[in-house]
Amino acid sequence: MQNINYLYNSQWESGLSTSIRTGVAHLLNSCPDITHMMITLADLPCVDEDSLGRLVEHSKLNKDAIVCSEFTNQRGVPAIFPVHYANALCNLTGDKGAKSIIASESAQKDRVIGVEHIEAGIDIDRPDDWERYRAHSST
Repeated sequence: MQNINYLYNSQWESGLSTSIRTGVAHLLNSCPDITHMMITLADLPCVDEDSLGRLVEHSKLNKDAIVCSEFTNQRGVPAIFPVHYANALCNLTGDKGAKSIIASESAQKDRVIGVEHIEAGIDIDRPDDWERYRAHSST
């Protein structure tokens, strides 16, 4: 198993973008040979190693493109970004995540590859989301 680094984002109250910036800056400083970065969220209970592996396989075939999840007619994270998107990720502000970069780059042919990833569409943001998920997953 590779080393795992846990980072604390002291500016978390300023929005999701600060967590992305913290992670990307750490990767760029600690892994000078990095070629790609995966961004995901902690509140996606159905995303697992196999579903992330599908994104990795598509990224290997499309090295210069963003490879993102597609679910319920949306594109978003988990997504894999080539390192040349590091500046764009570090320039995010407020409570804006990587989805805005995916959306803006989607207008350009071959810059974004969407991969069906229905597991990414189950997002737990509030207690009632958790209760719905538990009720549905127990049946």
